[in-house]
Amino acid sequence: MVSRRLVLLFTMLLPVICPADGVAETFGSGVLGIPWGATLDQLTGVYPDGDNVFATSPGHRAYWVRDGADFLGVPREHQGVLYGLNSLDHVVTATVAFPFDRKEQVRSTLWMVLGQPRCAAETPTTTSCQWTIDPHISVVLREFSEPRHAIIWVAVYGPGYKREQGPRCANGGR
Repeated sequence: MVSRRLVLLFTMLLPVICPADGVAETFGSGVLGIPWGATLDQLTGVYPDGDNVFATSPGHRAYWVRDGADFLGVPREHQGVLYGLNSLDHVVTATVAFPFDRKEQVRSTLWMVLGQPRCAAETPTTTSCQWTIDPHISVVLREFSEPRHAIIWVAVYGPGYKREQGPRCANGGR
């Protein structure tokens, strides 16, 4: 009897915990109010105090903003987002920073919403987990746990993301 009640309770709570449209709403149209494909002008219109930075995103350009908004229901006080731009200056990635002490909350929320990821230890202090939501969107959770430099972030690669090749140097390097 107890197991039937638990199954029934879980079945009733599942739509509240993990809504069917949750993934599409959270990642399908953009991240933190910035839609995929937004132009740099649109981005700076929302966040005029951000910083243009060189990046490894496809267009080698990104825009860093301090927003501090909750993401996935996880508080992110004093944290920022790095929006990656393609060569046409359109948003194709968003990397959302979290305080390291929120690591377990971020991890469990992603597992609950997105399911089981593929995880790998990149170094003794760096772990990476990846989910492919559909052919156009993927999410990566990366944890850097070095004692003085601990950080956790979630990178979302949206529609239109395509790693572009940088220019080659005269000697054949990059």
